[in-house]
Amino acid sequence: MFFLVSCDQAPTETDSDDVEKKELILYNWEDYTPQNILEQFEKETGIKVVLKEFQTADEQIAVLQSKPDFCDLLMVDVDEAITILEPLKIIEKLDRTRMVVDHEPHALFRDAESYGVPYGIGLLGFAVDKRYVDLAFKDCRFLIADEKFKGKISLLDEPVDIFYMLMNAVGVSMNSENETDHQHAYDFGTRLKKMMPKFQDVYSGLDDLNEGEVWIAMAYSGDTLLYQEDNSNIEFIYSLDRPCVWRDLLCLNMNAPNKENAYKFMEFINSPQVAAEISLQFKSAPAVAGAEKYMDRESLSNPLINMPDSLLKICEKQERVKENNAAINRLYLHLSNQSKGVGDD
Repeated sequence: MFFLVSCDQAPTETDSDDVEKKELILYNWEDYTPQNILEQFEKETGIKVVLKEFQTADEQIAVLQSKPDFCDLLMVDVDEAITILEPLKIIEKLDRTRMVVDHEPHALFRDAESYGVPYGIGLLGFAVDKRYVDLAFKDCRFLIADEKFKGKISLLDEPVDIFYMLMNAVGVSMNSENETDHQHAYDFGTRLKKMMPKFQDVYSGLDDLNEGEVWIAMAYSGDTLLYQEDNSNIEFIYSLDRPCVWRDLLCLNMNAPNKENAYKFMEFINSPQVAAEISLQFKSAPAVAGAEKYMDRESLSNPLINMPDSLLKICEKQERVKENNAAINRLYLHLSNQSKGVGDD
């Protein structure tokens, strides 16, 4: 789905060069861009922002491989940026001499500063209807713990997230390259298929949860907190055994048509004030140190937004997506392919 933040008139021969200098194309997750931040950037710089959106990481990569100059900046998970998109020559390392960087990133981004500007942090888990789901659980095996969950589960149509869920369910790290671990996860997937889960994007799953169509929706912490504001029956739960933390990074497209403007935007958002605004709007943990000074007390008291060190120490980060790519795709296709029947394999 594409949404133009600013509509551009077709340039004339006399002003086409000026239009090129005054445009920035941002490619982000659906509903993950603060409109007021874009408007403030436009006001301060005179650069118009065109926002294009995607719903899955696979969709994003496919678009950029077929249209290399599709955007200037794109949102990427840290590990996928380093191990997949940079080797594919979709993104390039930043030239730090082209922007002022005078703010410290969150500690979770200190292995990725050369690849982009920190944007957000959160957890992968499950939004659940607490009327039907026990909030106390250790790992993702709870999905098959009760027959009443059959037909009431929504899973994300994201292969890497599914891989984490399956590996967590059998008590191993999502970064394990051990084939025996992968087979155990495959076997758990066979059992989970019998629960007839849906595969959806995060918002479709949360919509179904909100409407009572499902009781469990695989989701991200920030999105769940936003839905929780309108439905007090919704709670976010995550595995106590190696919870998965995600780290979003704003990266520079190697074939960006407006690189100078891209650097200006990255410099603009790389501040505690803007990081705080992103955090408050999307209920994510701030990605720049010092953002806490600009956040309200209620947000700071929420451990899903102001994530304590005690939680971060037990979290697991995606670090082997490239190495495990074949297993990730195999497990995802196995679990998501319902056409053979739930008893197959």
